[in-house]
Amino acid sequence: MVGLARDRLGPDVEVVERVIDPLDLLDRWSGARFAVVVDAMRSGAPVGTVRRLEGDEVERAVVEPATSTHGLSLRDAVALGRALGKLPERLVVILVEAGEVALGEALTPTVHAAVDRAVVAVAGEVERGSTGQAVEEGRVGA
Repeated sequence: MVGLARDRLGPDVEVVERVIDPLDLLDRWSGARFAVVVDAMRSGAPVGTVRRLEGDEVERAVVEPATSTHGLSLRDAVALGRALGKLPERLVVILVEAGEVALGEALTPTVHAAVDRAVVAVAGEVERGSTGQAVEEGRVGA
């Protein structure tokens, strides 16, 4: 996804791959005007479903990550960022329903198609934003 995002978004947009510890997001978000986070989810929706969340719905609706080895989820990072005043002015989360996830496994064709749709969604968000935004990608909390 990162290569597709970089190709589509161009050099004026910072694309960060694989933020593993959600706490790392807080430093990246601090002082930012706009950020897009792309993550895998397991919500029970059909595999390949792409969801867009913004504002308060991020904390209310973010489901648990597809995989996790850390105690904090994306939802936790957003809540902590809000409490510490480290959220960007505008935060958009794009989630892709991953289904079953195993380390080292390739994306299924359904999920690969969803990733393509997620890249288009991120590009649309950036086009509506301004230059210099950060686009975060990876399994946050994975």
